[in-house]
Formats: sequence, structure tokens, C-alpha cells
Amino acid sequence: MRKKQPIIYPSLSEIFETAKLKIADHHLSIRELHENTDIPEELLAIFLDDSNEVINDLSRLFKFLKYRFSYNEMLFRTHLISYSKSRTQLKITRIIQPRCTVYYDKGTQKFYKFNMTIKSNKASEMRKQILLNEIAEFVENFLRKNPD
Repeated sequence: MRKKQPIIYPSLSEIFETAKLKIADHHLSIRELHENTDIPEELLAIFLDDSNEVINDLSRLFKFLKYRFSYNEMLFRTHLISYSKSRTQLKITRIIQPRCTVYYDKGTQKFYKFNMTIKSNKASEMRKQILLNEIAEFVENFLRKNPD
């Protein structure tokens, strides 16, 4: 009979480190985290600051109180891509706030039809350019991985 492996529960600080890696992988800013979670930007800055001991202090408090944490890491996406029937055009949808959609033509390598999904998201021209640059980088990485 196999001996049962003990369950290892991560500390709150270990969970936060995993979350920080995911935030960094997706290039999310504190502003974007605030827009999508309604957590105040100041509090997010405290949580994400490596020099701040708040998370480690909370972790020690919960350990003392005998709390255990477990979590499931699920697929997290910031963008969706769909192909046209001819597979020459891509539709890129940013699925986190601010939501927008843009099309990309693989033949001309140009973006067109940039549209904010929710009309209340009236972004400035500078913000739109930032979003387009982010999407361009995302598409470039996507096409590098999927050259078909």
C-alpha cells in the first residue's frame, strides 16, 4: 500500500508571488488591475511592492492562526484571436478593461477597425495608441509561435 503524500499548503506570500509572475507575464499595469478588480491602486501598489512586508506579515499571521490556503491556477488570458475563413485576417479582442477589438491583415501587415467595445470607455488618442502598441506586440508574439 502506497504511503499518502502529505499535502503541502502554500503560504499567502507564495500565492502572491505566483500572482505577481502572472501579472508580469501579461504585462498588466496597476491601473489595469484596478480597472478590472476595483481594488484601489494604492493598495495594489502596496501588495505588489517587493520591498513591502505586508504580505509576509499577513502570511505569518495566518500561519499563527492555523489557516491553510489552497488555490487552483486557471488559464488566464488578456486577448482572444480568431481567424477569418481565408485565414488572412485576424480579429484580436482585448478581454480585460479597457475592452477593444481590432483587425489585422496578415498580407498587408496592418491593423484596421480599432473599436472600443464598451462605449463608456472613451479612451484618449494616447491611450488608444498604447492599446494598439500592446496588441501589436501580442500579435507579433502570436504569429512567431503560430507561423501558419
